[in-house]
Amino acid sequence: MLWIIDLILVGICLALGYRLRQLSEKNKKLDECVRKDLSDMLDFLLDNARQRERAAKAEATAAAFESAAKTMEEHVAAERGHADRLAAALRESEDKCEQLQKELASKENVLADATKMVRALNIDIDKFMQENGLPLIGRSGSPAVTMDQLAQEFANIAAYNGTDEGQVELKHG
Repeated sequence: MLWIIDLILVGICLALGYRLRQLSEKNKKLDECVRKDLSDMLDFLLDNARQRERAAKAEATAAAFESAAKTMEEHVAAERGHADRLAAALRESEDKCEQLQKELASKENVLADATKMVRALNIDIDKFMQENGLPLIGRSGSPAVTMDQLAQEFANIAAYNGTDEGQVELKHG
């Protein structure tokens, strides 16, 4: 009967040994899985840290671009204001130039009319002088006023604007 008990004990030992080997192999596989999982988790954490670092750099770059854009926007707004002021000044200058051109045209018309009147008057004076046997003005060599001087005097009168500007000085004799 001892041999049966020995046999049963040997069987139990063999079964326990077999079971321990299986558990040991399972333990090795679990250990490998845990190591692999820990390695994957470490890789994930390192990758996550790199991604966070890149995101922080990207946010800093975006903030710098935003600041530069805001500065450029302010600069553009200032330049637009400057351009608007220049455009207004240009419009005022153009208006003043048009006004001065109209005044000049008006004065040229007055001058042309005065010149026509002087020529007509010269013809009348010459005719009067000839009819009365008097020497023609400026043709006799006398110190009398010449027709050109008389025409200039009338032009000065027509162009007078309250100042000496535009006046031609006449020399008599």
